[in-house]
Amino acid sequence: MGKHPEEVLPWLSSPTYLVNMNLIDVLDNYLPLSTSQLITQNLVHVTTLAFACLNQQSKSRPTMKEVCEEIFGTKNPWEFPFG
Repeated sequence: MGKHPEEVLPWLSSPTYLVNMNLIDVLDNYLPLSTSQLITQNLVHVTTLAFACLNQQSKSRPTMKEVCEEIFGTKNPWEFPFG
């Protein structure tokens, strides 16, 4: 079942948490389970990227440029329609 952000953030100080993290522990339990492998892979990818952004060491966090490149590739993000 998903956790409230206040419950998740203290876990980030534990170096073993991210190694032992179950994705189901951080997802909103109202999200429908997907049977699509592509959706599941994308969800894992974005969640991993989100946790990288929460690194306590600021120099270890990805820049916004790196985050955009990771999500959109080298394409201009404005080429993608909103909605």
